[in-house]
Amino acid sequence: MNRELSEYETKSVEMLAFEVFCRTGRRIPHGEIRAELERKFNIWHDPANGQFTFAQGGSTAPRSADWGSVSQPKLAHQPKSPTSKVPAKAPDLPKDWRKGGVMPFQTTEKRADHAMSQFNENIARGMAVEDAAAWAANSEAESRGDHTLRQESGGPGRGFFQLGSDVAKMDRRIDFQDAMGVSIEKSTKEQQLQFRDWELAHKEWGAKRKIDAAVGAGDKAHAIAMYYLRPAHKQVRAIERANLAEAIIRRVKATVPAKKPGNGLHFLLPDSA
Repeated sequence: MNRELSEYETKSVEMLAFEVFCRTGRRIPHGEIRAELERKFNIWHDPANGQFTFAQGGSTAPRSADWGSVSQPKLAHQPKSPTSKVPAKAPDLPKDWRKGGVMPFQTTEKRADHAMSQFNENIARGMAVEDAAAWAANSEAESRGDHTLRQESGGPGRGFFQLGSDVAKMDRRIDFQDAMGVSIEKSTKEQQLQFRDWELAHKEWGAKRKIDAAVGAGDKAHAIAMYYLRPAHKQVRAIERANLAEAIIRRVKATVPAKKPGNGLHFLLPDSA
């Protein structure tokens, strides 16, 4: 009985020493337990006696506000937070750029590249450079040069210049069929261009005078939109087409010398006229 009690007491003392060791890192000398001092490894401890601490600096260091965690050491080089991307610089607008349109500069430049084939067709028909650019800007804006185009929104517009109206007396598709003897839907590009020239020589003579009086490709393109084609929101569209015509002219100047001005539009009247 005494032997069992003695073993129980010895074991209890060892357990107590072990518990103290777990809490403080100190070893308590007792019996066969080694008397030498050891320190348990921990990222935070008091270098003087090996006791656990809650932060760097020993037993007098303040505890972490979060009792369930240990403060992390500061790194010598803190990682930098990713810097936000610097927005791309807006392109410098040319001096001839007109404000008030909705079409942005980058889109205008792309449309001008596409319109160059229409410009070259106008030059081949005998137009002066500025007239060719002005009409190319408007045909590009109306149909991208596609004479078979039906208005994409489902409206009445048809052809190269998207002629048409829901109001019968304003519907130029009727005039087209009367003048050309064929519906605009079944007509060729040349027939549509002939009708344009016929209108400018007859019912749209006032528009022709304003177009001819305009100086420069931008002003001519503006006049074509305002007085001849008259699209919805024509004030805004006219500005956009003026910018498009000037972009075409910049491309012409960058490639070949400008053609000497001619006598303006050459009217191709239909045989029935």
